[in-house]
Amino acid sequence: LIEASMAYSDNTANNKIIKEIGGIKKVKQRLKELGDKVTNPVRYEIELNYYSPKSKKDTSTPAAFGKTLNKLIANGKLSKENKKFLLDLMLNNKSGDTLIKDGVSKDCKVADK
Repeated sequence: LIEASMAYSDNTANNKIIKEIGGIKKVKQRLKELGDKVTNPVRYEIELNYYSPKSKKDTSTPAAFGKTLNKLIANGKLSKENKKFLLDLMLNNKSGDTLIKDGVSKDCKVADK
């Protein structure tokens, strides 16, 4: 499920993962425990397609998400094995091939989601 969610942006897999770990409230709680008070998960997919630009629902900022990712990867919140697993997933993401990866030099490694 994790690979489908990350590599192919499989929304059904993403929803199942969130439900298996305790729901959106649990995700939000964990983000706060990591110090992220900006990222605001509220809804599951497909509802995310319906949004108001003025709403803070289901939003984050590059800075907030970057800090959270840094805490997970660089600050020892993940085991060595889980860190490698996450980075491998992000490096092998297929859905970003025409986005971020397309805008940087081919010799640059891009780990994205």
